[in-house]
Amino acid sequence: MPEEPTSTPNLSPTIDLNKKASSPNVVIPKKKLIWGSVALVVLILLAFVGSYFLGKAANNTKPELEKTTKVATKSATPANVVKGVMGEEVETSSGLSLTVESAAKDQAYEAQKDESRPYYATHSAEGVGYLDQSLLNVKVALRNKKTNPLSFYTSSFRLKDSEDNQYTTGFESGAKVVYGLNPGETTKITVSFQVPSNETQYKLIYDNAEIHFSIP
Repeated sequence: MPEEPTSTPNLSPTIDLNKKASSPNVVIPKKKLIWGSVALVVLILLAFVGSYFLGKAANNTKPELEKTTKVATKSATPANVVKGVMGEEVETSSGLSLTVESAAKDQAYEAQKDESRPYYATHSAEGVGYLDQSLLNVKVALRNKKTNPLSFYTSSFRLKDSEDNQYTTGFESGAKVVYGLNPGETTKITVSFQVPSNETQYKLIYDNAEIHFSIP
């Protein structure tokens, strides 16, 4: 009988195309993993601390202020000051002429103080300043030497003593606040000032005029 042919086994490997290739397992050493985690935590902490201090510095930053220089100033002095004495007519720059006719302490005010002295002798705290003050009445004649009407304010009169202390009109007897004078017209007013009782030397100031006088 003829011999049957012997079949040769197929030794070529069979590749399964549907089977996915398995990825190789990568092994990370434990020490590297721990140090990496520590470094990450440190970086996060540094970032947090840095942002905190940066924000605090921004809030505490003060805007730069503009530097200014303070200069001491003196009260303005009228130009072309005209000086006079009691009884002398002085013309101001506005054309108004002033004459101080008289100046004296208000006697009714002085009598009131005398009546109050017994009371303040036992109530000295209440009389501080009051018994040392007097009411000075200054009688002034005003004349309009211009060809047009002029107006003036009694509140513009000022008084200075020998130490250059200034007083303003605190009381005006029998007169209105604002006056008007026609050309050539003359009027007389009384302006009053509360002054120290022991002062005797004064000058009345209106506009650029200074009229010096004294009282007993």
